[in-house]
Amino acid sequence: MTGRLEEMQIIRSVLVLMLLHPHTCLGLKVIVPGDPVTALVGSAVLLPCKYRIKTPPLVPKFLSVLWKFGEEEVLNYSSSRTVSKPGAWMDQALVSDGDVSLRLNNVIIHDEGTYRCIVTYSPVSEEEAIELHVQASPLVKMTIKHQTWSRKVQLQCLVTGFYPGDVKVTWFRDRQPLETPEMGEPQRNTDGTYRMHSSVVLTRAETQSHPVMECQVEHRSLEKPINETFMVEEDKTMMPARNIVILVVVIIVVVVTCVIVRVYFMKRKTNGDPTIKLSLNELGYVVCSFHMENLKDLQVTWSYADEKSEHLKDITDIGEPEKNVCSFPGVMFNRPGFKVRVTWSHAAMDGADWREVSATDIPWHPQMSDIITDRWVHGAEVQLRCTISRYFPDSLAISWFRSEPGNEELIPVYSSEKYRLPGMTVTKEADNTYTCVAVLTVNVSADMDDGVEFFCQVEHPSQWRILEKRTGELHVTAIPAVGVSYTGDSLKQSLVAEVQGFYPGNVEITWSCIEGNEKQEHQKAINECSSNSDGTFRLLSICEDRSSHNLTEKTFKLAVSHQTLEAPIKMIITRKKDHLHKDLQVERDDVKNKKHLIKHIYI
Repeated sequence: MTGRLEEMQIIRSVLVLMLLHPHTCLGLKVIVPGDPVTALVGSAVLLPCKYRIKTPPLVPKFLSVLWKFGEEEVLNYSSSRTVSKPGAWMDQALVSDGDVSLRLNNVIIHDEGTYRCIVTYSPVSEEEAIELHVQASPLVKMTIKHQTWSRKVQLQCLVTGFYPGDVKVTWFRDRQPLETPEMGEPQRNTDGTYRMHSSVVLTRAETQSHPVMECQVEHRSLEKPINETFMVEEDKTMMPARNIVILVVVIIVVVVTCVIVRVYFMKRKTNGDPTIKLSLNELGYVVCSFHMENLKDLQVTWSYADEKSEHLKDITDIGEPEKNVCSFPGVMFNRPGFKVRVTWSHAAMDGADWREVSATDIPWHPQMSDIITDRWVHGAEVQLRCTISRYFPDSLAISWFRSEPGNEELIPVYSSEKYRLPGMTVTKEADNTYTCVAVLTVNVSADMDDGVEFFCQVEHPSQWRILEKRTGELHVTAIPAVGVSYTGDSLKQSLVAEVQGFYPGNVEITWSCIEGNEKQEHQKAINECSSNSDGTFRLLSICEDRSSHNLTEKTFKLAVSHQTLEAPIKMIITRKKDHLHKDLQVERDDVKNKKHLIKHIYI
């Protein structure tokens, strides 16, 4: 009896062990790489995951696979059905061989993170995690401002569309590195990528040797650095011989281009003028559709390429029920040289034909409003606002510049104590284009900002040229503050008005007085004007009280006019009978009406 009890206890222990660790019996194991997987934006990526069972053969109805990204289900597979989000798929032909790898098409920044491969071979489940790192290669553009009357040349290097945000920019002049270029801070684009500006300024003397300027950009997504070069030349009124040669070459290129374009359009006409039409969907994809009338049973192939691709890449899995439609993430049109090609052939045609579109064919160009600014008041924090609308993709590069009075040189504006560049608020419109407001906040001062002009420049993949709006010259004003005192001795006493902190410096002061029943207009006064350290002005106006020895009541009137005032500031100063050297008492009448401010002062 005792032996049977011991045997039952052993069996119970084995059953408990099997329940707690069932995979020790079935031998289910999930295998993923230990290192993260890296993918470029717009590419397809494979997240490897394999499983092994100890006791084959596999019974398919017991197997299920779940891929999760955080708490989101990316793909759910079973022998009866498969559910996945757009762009995610698994090769079901490989499942029985133990391969349940996840494939993602058209990778975007927001795909970066931890994915979990969960394999269930009923009733056992095992899971492993794999990291996906996403990278985006930078787009580099160099611009130059070389004004005829300027003594300096400014070169700017725009680096945009890169991810992650660490990037290295190095400037070279004739292959020698520059020590002190101006570097801006990386700023986030709304698609998750980054952008950054860097600039250098050369004096006119430095341009006389025709230096070769080079902006070199290094980023982890690049196999080798990107180098943009520019030869800086003097501004000359006479055209040198080499420029004449260049002009001849340009003319030849233009003529050849015209011939090619003519042949191109003649060919389009003979083939029924087929085109690629572009539209947007709510997911931020550019939908390319192709239609050709009068021909059926066309063989259609879509392909794409960018600057890094030596050959066009065919798209075999379009994911659309009709092959005359193909969609691409809008972010792909940010990549240099990106283009989409549709190729078609038909039994009635001599051979295949094709059409292409690129970023510059996108019809959603940014539209800039005029720059709106508040009153340019000394000591105030004033905003400049420019609205940019109707653009796609959401990849704007916005730069602010200022120019000094009488100088055409554009000076880049960066965040500092004087300037603030708050983050942009981007709005997606009903037509799936974007609108944003570029804002620059300026702490205005009379000594630095009178007569300056600000420029807002916008770059976008759909435009070859830089868009620009300017404020025109801005002129600073400062509203005067007025105070009055009564000073002097027993022999001579005067009223002193201090007009402080006004700009510009033209101010008008008028004194008048009433003594008894006698009214005297335009009382004579001594005015002394001086400038303050902040660029504003200060004026002292001294009006002598010629009958101060009389103990009769006397009233003075003071009026201060300035271009910043809609109506003059008026003060009434009353010298009471039998009161000479008393403190001033100020009463305000109609304080709320700033258009006509009157102060009553009693002496």
